Amino acid sequence: MRIFILFISFILINVSAFPQIYTLQRGERVKDGYILDETNYAVILEKSDLNNQKTFDILYKDRRLTGYKDAGIIRILPNNTLVATMLKSSTGKDMWTLIYGDNETEFDSIERTVFSGNNSIIFVRLNDYGIAIVNGERQTEYSELFGSIIDDNDFAFSYLRDGEYFININGEETQIDGKVNRMKYSTYGDELIYIIEVEESLTLSNNDTDIFLEVVDFASFDANNYADAVRFMPEIEIIIETNDFFTTNENDSIITNISTITNYNLSNISVYTNEEGITVKGQSNTIALMTITNIITNFMPEQTNELLTNYITNENTKISLILNGRNFGEYDFITNMSFSPDGKTLLFIDIDTNDNLSFHVGGETITNYDNILLYKYSDDSKNFVYAAQTNGISFIILNGKRLNKDFDNVNEIYFSSNNNLVYNATKGEREYIFADDFESPAYNNIASFKLIGESFAFTGERLGKFYYFILDKENILRREFGGYDFVSAINEESDSAISIVSDGENIFIIKNGNIINQ
Repeated sequence: MRIFILFISFILINVSAFPQIYTLQRGERVKDGYILDETNYAVILEKSDLNNQKTFDILYKDRRLTGYKDAGIIRILPNNTLVATMLKSSTGKDMWTLIYGDNETEFDSIERTVFSGNNSIIFVRLNDYGIAIVNGERQTEYSELFGSIIDDNDFAFSYLRDGEYFININGEETQIDGKVNRMKYSTYGDELIYIIEVEESLTLSNNDTDIFLEVVDFASFDANNYADAVRFMPEIEIIIETNDFFTTNENDSIITNISTITNYNLSNISVYTNEEGITVKGQSNTIALMTITNIITNFMPEQTNELLTNYITNENTKISLILNGRNFGEYDFITNMSFSPDGKTLLFIDIDTNDNLSFHVGGETITNYDNILLYKYSDDSKNFVYAAQTNGISFIILNGKRLNKDFDNVNEIYFSSNNNLVYNATKGEREYIFADDFESPAYNNIASFKLIGESFAFTGERLGKFYYFILDKENILRREFGGYDFVSAINEESDSAISIVSDGENIFIIKNGNIINQ
């Protein structure tokens, strides 16, 4: 018992001696924060006066930015650039201020923010037009924004301007035929694939010849290894039939033949007449020629029987799986398409018209479950895990074997550097982190998670308070820091598990399970 008391006393003494980076003043609380390392962090403070009127400040290094009426996002890029969006009064109205480094620029609203590494795009609006701010510089203007995508080295976004559609890829603007809402990068090679929507048809950017009725899903490993789940455009046959006899004038001709038009999309057909016949022009300059051997001239409509027109289609309601240009069959519905990290295995889920689910992993088809929640390969593609659900019970299958634990849901799956499995699962409306011989305390929500080799740390919320938890296998440390008013998400850009926390009186930094100061 004495040993236990001494241990508790040691903890209390050290808690009281935690070094703080800032002491909160009366009426202040931490609204948000972001941290790269112990010397490079930013905090948004919410301040309330005696009338409960709120204002917001930013603490960043040795600066304090003041006078804001509301707070948006805050971030520090790996190149040490501060990025934030804050609301303040200006020019007689409230304006959103974009802070990028040392510069502040005012806009009517912030439409969208995307980040990856040092790459950033802030989509803003001013008056009646939008502006893309790429890495602090105005890139282009637009009237309507559609899709956007970004990674550490590349970016792309699509938009409408002056009634024309464009896509901007790494700063180069190209006019296109329709809007683009869906974009993906390949696993390797950063090949960008996107879908162009034109009227009631779609085209994949990596296939300039085929026009589809629908692109359900697509995935790309590299330029030579890609898969598409598509519905092909139906072929439409217009058959014009006539009776054998007409009542005509002396100079009229008699139609005795049947003529056929074949094209992909009837709604996009335009008809042009000339002396030789009728030319039918469809999408992508596809030309079909309907030759009428006996051209009708000078007949009176009331003197003829009606022309009989039939429309015959081979409209395909099935989804075709196209792998590297080859059709591998038809399915009712395909979703969650991806490649393994080595590019050797294509994975997707097929759901038939009776809601029966099939999980396709390369040449293997798995049909035992009501739902597949998520799946993941280890980075070396040697281990494969997925979470499935049957009769409302969720569980995990690792390398073909079901783990002996059941859950309400499986939320996330991770592999450590040595391919050990770690996962986030829900039981009884509480979230937990699980690993080999490890089960975390219960949380209402787990907000962020970070692997460090075989160790890991995460942040979560329980009953309105916030926590930082670390399992450090190397240093044999298992510890929860808790009961805080604020804990920032653990930064994915950092090599360490570092977070900003506030106990309501002071602001601290926790790094790899240790509370530190500057």
